Amino acid sequence: MVNARKQLTRLIILLVPVFFLSLNSCSKELVVNLEGEWVVFPPNVFIGLTYNPNISGSDASLDGQTLLDLITASLEEASKELAKLERIVFRRAISPSEENIVEFYYHGTEEPVLGTYEQNNVGFIIKNEDFPDGIEGLSNNHELEIYYPRDYVQEILHEIVGIDADTINDFITKLSGLGFYIRK
Repeated sequence: MVNARKQLTRLIILLVPVFFLSLNSCSKELVVNLEGEWVVFPPNVFIGLTYNPNISGSDASLDGQTLLDLITASLEEASKELAKLERIVFRRAISPSEENIVEFYYHGTEEPVLGTYEQNNVGFIIKNEDFPDGIEGLSNNHELEIYYPRDYVQEILHEIVGIDADTINDFITKLSGLGFYIRK
């Protein structure tokens, strides 16, 4: 005859270590290493926007639909402008007194735009002459995303479309740019 109590005790003794191992392995934080070179994943740069169709902009000759048509026609060109950032190189500081270095390499230029970065787990902030207030990003060790700030993307649209920046600002409720990079 099988003793159910003994089998239950054996089962608990076998399952407790497995249970604790599974808890420990799932609770570990992802450690991201940004060091190295990242290249734009065949130019994957996106601009997303949400607009206000009831715009009453400062330019009286434009209604909401005309403005939307102008902006959407220039989104591809604006995306190409963001895609000029072809690769990014991260270099970790050698000593605690130094800063982490980041190099932005743009299409058609030899010299990189130098800056610094601060990393916090999977997120990071890059500061350089193009983004003195910082630009945010995320990584999972294989993919890297850069989130372009609204003002930066809006300025690119303003230069391409040639419409008053305030009118564009009133018309666009949400505006964001995203660059997608992979480790080389």
